[in-house]
Amino acid sequence: MSVVLFTPLDLDIVSGQPGSRRRFLDEVLEQVSLDYRVALTTYTKALRQRNALLELVQETGSRDEDRFAYWDGLLIKNADVIARMREELISYINERQKNLFSFTLLYDKSLMSKERLLQYKDAEVGAG
Repeated sequence: MSVVLFTPLDLDIVSGQPGSRRRFLDEVLEQVSLDYRVALTTYTKALRQRNALLELVQETGSRDEDRFAYWDGLLIKNADVIARMREELISYINERQKNLFSFTLLYDKSLMSKERLLQYKDAEVGAG
């Protein structure tokens, strides 16, 4: 038997921080798409590794561009999958008939690109 549980805590999806909404989308998409789950897991691991590299740059003052290029590539590739699938889910929800009240969801996606990572290169080293 399929069950859906909605509690007052779930109001964070609507009125809470953007992270709550992203987490909700992630949970839904991970349940229905193996590709999404793999992309999100790979993205998260790559982000952790890249953050560790940033800490190493702070400590040593030396930046290994080849290592950053590898992790940046993984981040960009998987961020594209994540953003595309989130956008598809939002479109799917928007296209469905709403019986109780009409609403439209907006997806303000943040693109991950090589140019964007270069733009914030110095600031992210300072932030670690």
